[in-house]
Amino acid sequence: FVFSVGTFREHLGLTVALKVISFVCITKTDETSSTQIRRCKLQIESILKGPAVKRPALLVQSPADAERAAQKIKTRTPVFQVSAVTGDNLPLLQHFLSHLQPALSKEERIAATRAEPKFSVDGVLSVTGNGPIVTGLVTRGTIREKREERRDKR
Repeated sequence: FVFSVGTFREHLGLTVALKVISFVCITKTDETSSTQIRRCKLQIESILKGPAVKRPALLVQSPADAERAAQKIKTRTPVFQVSAVTGDNLPLLQHFLSHLQPALSKEERIAATRAEPKFSVDGVLSVTGNGPIVTGLVTRGTIREKREERRDKR
């Protein structure tokens, strides 16, 4: 088990810069000693309460914790310990996700999906046997398969 503080800080930095709510999953808990997990949690807690983030950790260990974390997501950072191999605490993570409130109202979500799509192309890759793959960012609307889109002449 290796906790990469650099990668964690980089990903967390992006969520802070983009003002996106976030939560943390400590993974591979089935392969890790309790001492290593404790050290990892201490590092995460220290980073989250620091001046760059200012959203202290909220360790989630029960359904009640998960519900509280969903309510406090804007001021606290939920931290889960999970294992994809054994399934430990995955139901807890699902419980948390099911209690998050949508960022937009129902009417705003419907309007956003019906809006004319806007897609900014970042790059085009060519994969042998598959043809071109376009990468980019959808900034408005919904793009559906087999739909003809008009192009802006910019």
